[in-house]
Parts: sequence; C-alpha cells; structure tokens
Amino acid sequence: MGTKFHQLVASYAQTDPAIVISDRLLIDLLTRRLVVALSRFVGQYQQYPDVPVVQIGLESCSYQPKQAKWKVTLPPDGGTTGRFLIESTASFSARFGVTKAGDTSVGLFEVDLEIVRVSTTGTASKNTLGLGEVHLDFRTTIDTDPNAAANATALGLSDRDIARLEGLVAGSVAPTAVRKIFTGAPKIDLQKIFPTVQFTGAAELVVIPDGLLIIAKNGWALDEGQRCECGATAPEIVITPPDRVEGEYDGAPLPVKVSIPPPRNPPWPVDTPVAADVGLYMPQATVNALTAGPYPAINDYDEDNGFLGWTFDYSIGFSNVKASLKDPRATIVLTIDFYVTGTGTVNVDIPCVGRTTAGIFWAHNRKSGPSSISFGITPRLQPDGKIVLMPELLNLDITPFSCECVIGALSALSYFGTVGTIAAFVINEIIRRVIAHNLPSLISSSIKESMGKQMWTLLDLTKLDVGAIYGHNFGVREAFSREPDSLLVGLAPRDY
Repeated sequence: MGTKFHQLVASYAQTDPAIVISDRLLIDLLTRRLVVALSRFVGQYQQYPDVPVVQIGLESCSYQPKQAKWKVTLPPDGGTTGRFLIESTASFSARFGVTKAGDTSVGLFEVDLEIVRVSTTGTASKNTLGLGEVHLDFRTTIDTDPNAAANATALGLSDRDIARLEGLVAGSVAPTAVRKIFTGAPKIDLQKIFPTVQFTGAAELVVIPDGLLIIAKNGWALDEGQRCECGATAPEIVITPPDRVEGEYDGAPLPVKVSIPPPRNPPWPVDTPVAADVGLYMPQATVNALTAGPYPAINDYDEDNGFLGWTFDYSIGFSNVKASLKDPRATIVLTIDFYVTGTGTVNVDIPCVGRTTAGIFWAHNRKSGPSSISFGITPRLQPDGKIVLMPELLNLDITPFSCECVIGALSALSYFGTVGTIAAFVINEIIRRVIAHNLPSLISSSIKESMGKQMWTLLDLTKLDVGAIYGHNFGVREAFSREPDSLLVGLAPRDY
C-alpha cells in the first residue's frame, strides 16, 4: 500500500496538504524560453545598430534538454521563506557569428560562449512559483575568419573597429542575449494547476529527490467552485417494501430489500505502482474536507383523501460521514449514514360526524441502527486533461421500518375491520406505498447530489505544457498512491 515516494512526502508534510513539483517541471519553467528561442533563432541574424554594416546571429547552441543537468537546493532560510535555488551542473555552448549585413558568406569572426553555470533564485508565494534574476558564469573564445582582414577592409572597418566589436559581442551582446532568454521564464500559477486546495498562508519548502515539496504549513482552504456536480449520474436503484402485515402488527421492524447495479467491473484501481511526477498530497483531514458535504435533510409529504384517509410528513436525515483510505474497494470509500423518520395521521369519514382522526403515528427505521450509502471515489484522468475524483455507488443499505400509533377516536376503530388495526393499516397502506413509490426517487436524487459533491478537480493539465515537460512522444496518466491516513494524486509519464 502506497509508494516509497508517497511515504517520503508524508514524512515531511504529515498532516498538512502539499504540492509536489518535480525538478523536470522546475527546469522546464527556467529553460522553456531557451528551448523555444533555439528553435526559432538559430541561424537568424540581426543588423547591429552601432555598426550597421555588420550583423550578429546565433549560429548554433549545444543545449539539449534531455542531456542537461540541473540541481535544486534551498538556501539556509529557504524552507520557511519560500526561497529556493536552481543551478546548472553541466556546461553548454552557444556560437554567435558576426558577418557582413545581409551576407553570411562575408565573415569577420565567431564568438564561442561556453556557459559554465546558470543560476537563479526561485520563490513560492501566494500560490505562485516564480524565478528571479538569472546569473551566468561563462568563458568566451573568439575565432577569426580566415578572410577577416580583407572582409573588414571591404566593409570600411579598421583593426580598432574589429577589436571593439569583438569585445562588445564576447563580453556583452552574446551573454546578454542568453541571459535575457532565461530571464523571460514565466511564472507557474499553482492555483490553476492545483485548483481545489489553495494555500492561505506562506508555504514551507523541502527539497526531495528529483523534486520540490511545497507544504501548506500556514493554512489552506478548499475552492468550492472546483466541484463538478453536474457530471454525476445516479445509478438506478430498486427498493422493495416489506411484506404486508396480516392481522395484528406487533411493532417489530420490517425489512426492505434494496438492489443496485453492481460496481464497475473490472473495478478502478485502488492505487497505481508509480510515483507522481507532479502531484497533490492530501492528508486525512483534507480528504475529510473534500467529502464532508454538506448533505442536507430531504423533506417530503404524501397523503390520501379517501374514506380512510391519511397524511404523512417525513424526512431523510444524513449524519456520520466517514471517508476511509483503508477500504480495498476503492481509493476513497465514503460512507454516509441516514435515517427515515416521519409522523402522520389517519382519518375516517364517519357518517353524520364527518372527518375524524382515528390515530396519530410515528414511522421510522431507527430501531436497527442507521441506514448507509457507500461510494467508491477514485482519481481519473479525463479527456479534457483534468484529474478528477470520480465516484460510483458501492452499497445502499436501508434498515427495517417500524411504526408506533396512538389511538384517536375509538368510534373510528370499527371501520378498520377489513384492513386490520390502525398500525397494520399504516404499514400496509402508507409505509409500503411511500417506500415503493417515493423513497426510490428521493434516495436516487440524494445519491446523485452526493456523488456530485465528490467530483473535485485536483489537477488541471491544460495549464501545463505537457509536451515541453515530458517530450512530445510521451503520454501521461494519473498516478495515485494511498496510505492509511493520506493520499497522493498526480501524473506520471505513461511509459514510467
């Protein structure tokens, strides 16, 4: 149960929710503009404004995202201040060429810029990851074109002009161009990627193998707008009322029969054997908050105005919501207890007297303990790129019903001779009717609403450039792991 990576995350985050950001995502944040710039600008030249007769261009760059090596660390006070450091640990080079404006065949010189180290400070604050100023450690080498002297003379450039150009390009233009590409790194809006759990205070950072852990040590809240209640569909349920009571009714609870469609076959996995590359860690308290509801009581009313008439006001009340991360049937198994309780009157039209109350009754199913609804909730990657908690109905148990009566007008009792006692009349004509006709639709509606309350969007991949992070030949899938008191939900490459 649970992956080693999940256990590592839990050892740091413990009872606070946390976000897992892999090094590969952090590095993509830093280098995305570089990769885009290389694809666009290698081979492109621009006229140099200070010396219009020449142009400068990026001829080549050795940077390869898959071969690049980076390190994420924390400064001494980084864990509590939300600051972290990123630096490269492998060098790469960029070659800039200086030629006649409009003609690359007339060369002057080339500058090889070896970038020994790239470093920057990042911050995690207000649900946002951002990077600060980028620093470069570099070495430069100048290679003169074999025909540089003749080409410079043809362009009207002196040796002093060439020396000045070499110094400007090697010492300023080339490193500034690379630095600007890195400095343009966009911010990552964590609230858009992880929309459900919002940090309400400063985060605490921990560097873990191949990633950064952002822990909500100073408060968190749920964004209620991330539920998708409209996507829930309730399965068809059938409730069979108890058998008819013949003769006297002794008040014993009478069982009902419930049938629901079988759970999904094959079932969704309880967890997956892969570590989340980008994920949301949720301790039991967060899982409880996600599933807590509210689940308001449902009130209903039924009546019959016949010769033997009646009214019945009743409600379905929900209580004792339990979310388990230990049940083998689903990742989260949510159990909601409920009771059906109601009061009513039985009336008789007595000739020459009129409408007379024959009795008052209480009908409920509380004697045998609570009834319960159980849902299985599993994280699933949807076609729209969102990882959503998906519920299914696992079980519906309705405990037996019983009835208690208080006799009203004794003169009315003789009219129940054909149907037995008032209590038997209540069970046979009222309770059985309500259970057969009203209760299924009410509980079905409640199940649909309750399932909708579980459908949270935990991770939104549409806010990530998945192709840039994993490569365009990679697919991704949900990756989730559970421990008895926590859940880690995220994504991983499909071929992980």
